[in-house]
Amino acid sequence: MKKTVLMVAVLALLAGCDREGSLERTIRDAANDPPAVQFKDKVMLGDYACISVNGKNAYGGYVGFKRYKMRMFTDPDHQDRWHKESEDGVCTKESLALEEQERENDKKAGDVEAERIFKIVKDLKVIPATANGYLDIKDEECQKAVQSTMTYAEMAVSKKYADDKDTWNAKVQQRLDEFKKGSCKLPPGEQS
Repeated sequence: MKKTVLMVAVLALLAGCDREGSLERTIRDAANDPPAVQFKDKVMLGDYACISVNGKNAYGGYVGFKRYKMRMFTDPDHQDRWHKESEDGVCTKESLALEEQERENDKKAGDVEAERIFKIVKDLKVIPATANGYLDIKDEECQKAVQSTMTYAEMAVSKKYADDKDTWNAKVQQRLDEFKKGSCKLPPGEQS
């Protein structure tokens, strides 16, 4: 039992090292002089990292440490790919944790809103009552219309898209009006 716990702990540690290594490789690969890149104050939380980076400019001089917030995505080949999300001098573990909590809250609110929209569309009898999700909808145009309406509804309640809330709500209402007519017709810009 102790060996199993130790093995799991070592594997978790190695997985963290691999993420850290892929983060540093990503930054080095983009640098003028990859071996000269310096790192400090690295903080990682989930798929996000804060890291201070110093590198050389084209003339060979160091430019000074800059703080970056990075986000990791896993590509279809299951490779970690880090992308710079922002240049943020105040990126800390606490700020990452707060943002993670906000993302979780947005996801929960979005899931509730998407379920509400799906139920409305079912109640309008636009889709089969037996459908449990948009993938159960056989008509491709209707599937796409329901999926995008659910996505718009999720965005309307997201803090990330708060500035565009009215736009997303208008799109949801436009779609609901179309569904009330018994139609899944997509606006011209969204047709396949």
